[in-house]
Amino acid sequence: MTETVSSIIWDVGKLSICQRTAHKARCLLREFVGGKVEPGETKKQALVRECREELGITISVGVSFNKVFAKLGSDLHKPDATTLITPQNYQKKIWPLPAEELLFIGRSTACRLHEYGLRTIGDIARSGPDTLHTLLGKNGDLLYQYASGRDDAPVLSLLRESDVKSISNSTTPAFDITDEADARRILYLLCDSIAERMREQELRCRTVAVWIRDTNLVSWERQMQLPAASDLAAELVHASLTLLRQGWDMRRPLRSLGVRGCDLVSSRADTQLTVLPDRRTLRQAALETAIDGIHARFGRASLRRCVMLSSSKAVHADTCQGLSAANMSAIHGHGTGDLLDACLQYFPPEDGAEEDDDVIQVAIIGKPNVGKSSLTNRILGQERVIVSNVAGTTRDAIDSYFENETGKYNFIDTAGMRKKSKVDDTIEKYSVLRATMAIERSDVCLILIDANDGVTEQDTKIAGLAHEAGKACIIVVNKWDMVEKDGKTMDRMREDIRRDLSYMTYAPILFISALTGQRVTRLFELINYVHNQASTRITTGMLNSVLADAQTRVQPPTDKGRRLKIYYMTQVGVKPPHFVIFCNDKKLFHFSYQRYLENQIRSVFGLEGTPIILSIRQKGDDEN
Repeated sequence: MTETVSSIIWDVGKLSICQRTAHKARCLLREFVGGKVEPGETKKQALVRECREELGITISVGVSFNKVFAKLGSDLHKPDATTLITPQNYQKKIWPLPAEELLFIGRSTACRLHEYGLRTIGDIARSGPDTLHTLLGKNGDLLYQYASGRDDAPVLSLLRESDVKSISNSTTPAFDITDEADARRILYLLCDSIAERMREQELRCRTVAVWIRDTNLVSWERQMQLPAASDLAAELVHASLTLLRQGWDMRRPLRSLGVRGCDLVSSRADTQLTVLPDRRTLRQAALETAIDGIHARFGRASLRRCVMLSSSKAVHADTCQGLSAANMSAIHGHGTGDLLDACLQYFPPEDGAEEDDDVIQVAIIGKPNVGKSSLTNRILGQERVIVSNVAGTTRDAIDSYFENETGKYNFIDTAGMRKKSKVDDTIEKYSVLRATMAIERSDVCLILIDANDGVTEQDTKIAGLAHEAGKACIIVVNKWDMVEKDGKTMDRMREDIRRDLSYMTYAPILFISALTGQRVTRLFELINYVHNQASTRITTGMLNSVLADAQTRVQPPTDKGRRLKIYYMTQVGVKPPHFVIFCNDKKLFHFSYQRYLENQIRSVFGLEGTPIILSIRQKGDDEN
């Protein structure tokens, strides 16, 4: 009988397989590492040999009665070695090792242990739990257990998702929340999102928490327990409003509002049955499940609550021509199913509702009467949106699909954003909110500036919204045809923009006229360019080459004799490019040196038109 061995080498979802060479049987086939056990070999020896021959890697194995000692055993003898650690021999093999070899003992912890004469793992085990607890607190208790050979924690998969503790959502609207009606509308938005996410994950919450922050940045949070675990937005809103009325003075404006569902349980768990089930709750559950289906098929914008409408007249007479009637009761829920069926017949087919990943989402933002709608109409070549000299004509964010030889685009014409002190109309409040939401879902933002006015204070705030959202940006100076010019007018305007928008020096500037079409066609080239820049990925090797050169040119800063040491840098995200820098102490990382490194990255890789995020982490920080 011929014995064979095989191994599965797995690394975070990736399997290692090898390809047989042409001179072997079943050539060019791919298979797991393994082969025949030769005479005189054990299975372990055969497996180690096959991995070395086929993959060119060595295997060191630690076998023990707990995970900590197994890991120590795999590091004791390298390469191609197996170390067996048993309850009978661990004191002989493990205790003489330096304390630094034990799990969770870093340089600072080792120094503290050395101060008290604890230099080996055996010293830690013999010192007793009370001594270690006094020195290191809870970490000392854990180290004592490890050194004594006690580790009962189960083995977990690297792909195992952590248990969800809570599901929350919050928002900081463009306007202050000054009355209960505004708060109620926002609570509906937040609770709808939370409830839908809970239903997706088959969870229910038993506790609802509400937190607020006023205009003085003072925070407050309250929570209450639900009569029964729920995943219904209606019940979450009721609980949230109750908490808000109990703890919020209606005369005090709010800046932020958030809701959290906690004490989560599985929706499949057994629930207490009632003799007479609540028919209203059953209808509400059926309704929200149906809404989930509509949102999944046609997008979240396809169906909205009537409470989000600013007018008390939810449906005007002139918009009801040709629509079928549905008898229903909003209070009792009668006829809601018929209403949904009537709505569905006017939705487009599912095949036509799919979004194209190649479409670039472009938000056109700016203050009122700067020419956003005129630019949209000029690009589309038709009167798609209403143009007027009256401020506030555009109330909603209007999507317009456009395709030409340069690519596919979805231009979002937003409402003009005025100063908060001048926004007193309820409709305009939500127009500003929808404009802010349009920025969040865009890929590129066109920041329009009136050439006659230059950069105003409101322009800086609007540009700041796009900058803080991490969006690729283009500064578009409109109405250039109305400016009296000489040979240096454009240069002076560009210098003024760079000075007033000093935080956006990366954004290209284009001078256009939406009225005459001057340079409008150049927008597409710039949109594609900044979008590609925001999607750029840079290898870790190239980043660290730039980092090493930058440190050679300018030494990292020092503070009280301690010098900043930068170990390496890597990219962790795009749109915008996000880089993480690992160092010895992030307190030593002065913002000026951070800005210097950002400038060095831009000088080498460009990244024009997109902001850059630099995150600083020090050794020992959680990298997840």
